[in-house]
Amino acid sequence: GLTRSDVWVFDLGHFGIDRTWHTLKNLYFWPHMKQTIAKYIQSCTQCSKFNITRRKPPGLLQPIEPPNEVFQILGLDWWG
Repeated sequence: GLTRSDVWVFDLGHFGIDRTWHTLKNLYFWPHMKQTIAKYIQSCTQCSKFNITRRKPPGLLQPIEPPNEVFQILGLDWWG
């Protein structure tokens, strides 16, 4: 298992479960390693304090009235 001197790797800062696991798997191994890392990161008070959601929540869809005439509403998809 990990000793307190080994846990310094966790305290360096973690960049999500997958990236932390990829870093640690080259240095250490223990059973259920990825699950342990996931639990540790999800319970980290620093992460919960500073990793705020940076995305705006999606808005509600607004219904549009059906058009009365041909080409009253025109939609274009730009690509490129």
